[in-house]
Amino acid sequence: MRTPDAVVITLAGENLIDTVSTALPDGEIRQRHTLGGSPYNVAVAMSRQDVEVRYVNPIPTDDFGTRLADNDTRRGRHRGAALCRRRRR
Repeated sequence: MRTPDAVVITLAGENLIDTVSTALPDGEIRQRHTLGGSPYNVAVAMSRQDVEVRYVNPIPTDDFGTRLADNDTRRGRHRGAALCRRRRR
């Protein structure tokens, strides 16, 4: 339970997926998708330091957005706060 003087950091800003392509010896291309965006990464780093953080920027509802949101909840960043998700059209 939070005390009245507890600090909660709220962050907003871009979240994105970096795609890194690597050529394999057989000529095939492998792509690796990593979660990123500076404010998103700051929220991850702060949560690893047990700082209560809210990331309030909208997260897409596509497969990449699902990965971002799942990473949020696994890391325990939201502690009861709702993720800000964009609605599907």
